[in-house]
Amino acid sequence: TTKSLIISHKLVNAQGDIIREIKQTLQAKAQEKISLNQNMVGLKNPKLWSPESPYLYRVISSIIDHKTKSILDEISNPLGFRWFSFDAKNGFFLNGKPLKLMGASRHQDFKDMAHALTDEMHVRDVILLKEMGGNFLRIAHYPQDPAILEACDRLGILASVETPIVNQITVSDAFADNAKNMHLEMIRQHYNHPSLIIWAYMNEVLLRL
Repeated sequence: TTKSLIISHKLVNAQGDIIREIKQTLQAKAQEKISLNQNMVGLKNPKLWSPESPYLYRVISSIIDHKTKSILDEISNPLGFRWFSFDAKNGFFLNGKPLKLMGASRHQDFKDMAHALTDEMHVRDVILLKEMGGNFLRIAHYPQDPAILEACDRLGILASVETPIVNQITVSDAFADNAKNMHLEMIRQHYNHPSLIIWAYMNEVLLRL
């Protein structure tokens, strides 16, 4: 049936305080798909995210029944304010300051468990990297459990993720389309994470035995 809906976005700080909120009311017919843009502006002097101070805001997005005011669906995404750049001569910069990237590469398998790891085991690896003085994690060679990037956000570990393409490629439209779709899917799933600075693809495809 046609419903009157409220689309709400709340920007919440680390203490749970609502910093900004924007709402929009719309009419949705049964099975109708609706696209909309909501711009949240006016935030001054946000706390910046960095390995030394991984400050996280959250954006809580809600679909609300206009009549009953009940929440029909809701999702909470991390939000960190930072900017970065790579310079061929001077290296990596985060928030305008040079930063040497030091870290490790990680697969998500474990002895006698393959990929069937608990969240605690995933997070433990990120904690170990932080404790040994690292600030960067190469997530190889595929998007891993969501617990990894969530831990990187919280602990201040910069990261790269890779499309699951490795060693060999097939020169065909089907392969190219599949590779592109996987890469876009990876970005759409993870683009809200402030820890992510690199979207990698085609790992080791130029290696020849």
